[in-house]
Amino acid sequence: MAIFSSAEAVDRSTILGAREGTMRKLIVHESPRTLNPSPILTGDGKEEQLSAHFGPVLVVNFWATWCAPCRKEMPSLDRLQAEFEIDDVKVLAIASGRNEEAKIDAFLDSVDVHNLAIRLDPTLSVASSLLVRGLPVTLLLNRKGEEVARLTGDAEWDSPSALRIVKLLADSE
Repeated sequence: MAIFSSAEAVDRSTILGAREGTMRKLIVHESPRTLNPSPILTGDGKEEQLSAHFGPVLVVNFWATWCAPCRKEMPSLDRLQAEFEIDDVKVLAIASGRNEEAKIDAFLDSVDVHNLAIRLDPTLSVASSLLVRGLPVTLLLNRKGEEVARLTGDAEWDSPSALRIVKLLADSE
């Protein structure tokens, strides 16, 4: 079954077959799921709809400064973003819970992360509305903003398997 509606849709089985290493934890949905999350916050505290980022394939990661697996995973998400043009793939890292701005900046500097769009979910309303339980959790959204896959736990997002999966999604639309 195709997970996109375009003529060049990628088949779900193709993505399932591309899962190797830490990407084996990726759950690929039978069909895309429409999302209706609460607003996220920009770094300066302004509300923003997730839909403001629709267009490229979105890799939406929920993380926190106190999360040890997030510390391990975040550099690979940064390298993933560096592999793609922002028009094709955008990695959106949503700091979940109470994460002070200074701690976020210190965390990102300490793990050498500079390419990610950082947003905030201080009340966990977005995470809750998207059924995120625990951290890290990463959602893969198609260009229409529908969730096509989800991975719970950390992963190597710059691994050959992850790059292939994200490229398949980006090239299929």
